[in-house]
Amino acid sequence: MVVVSNRGESAKAEDTAKETMDKAKDLADRGRETAAKAGERIAATAERTTEEGHATAARMVDHNMAEMGKGTAAVTDFARRAGETVGRASAQTAKAESDLVGYWLSLARDQVKHNMDTWRRVLAIRDVRELIEVQSDFYCASLNRLAEGLSRQVDLAGHLLQIEKRAS
Repeated sequence: MVVVSNRGESAKAEDTAKETMDKAKDLADRGRETAAKAGERIAATAERTTEEGHATAARMVDHNMAEMGKGTAAVTDFARRAGETVGRASAQTAKAESDLVGYWLSLARDQVKHNMDTWRRVLAIRDVRELIEVQSDFYCASLNRLAEGLSRQVDLAGHLLQIEKRAS
């Protein structure tokens, strides 16, 4: 411990310490202000990015739904015309195939919607656990949808074989 004998030197040391503390306080205040401003800019950017992502996802869903609707109408029209021009067995086959195509289009529409919903969920993710949960939900739902479509197609193949046996 240093003992200061002179009262003037002690006051000078106190003044220097106070000045240093004031500068440190000012520096800390400026650091807090800078960090607060950076945080506000990051929050604004994140909000703007999220809004743009949601808007983009909504536009994609709307566009894909419109395109799927066009495909369904074309397939339905094709099946109707095919039924008018072919025999009974062919008409049944065409209807079954049309139903299957309509079903696959419906599954594709559902998958596109599911993709967009998943993207919306991904945009709101805050940690790795949520990412894994969203990813798992996405894969499970997608694979279940695919399994439904394949099962329906196998059923159609059996139905078509029955139609062919009855026709011959």
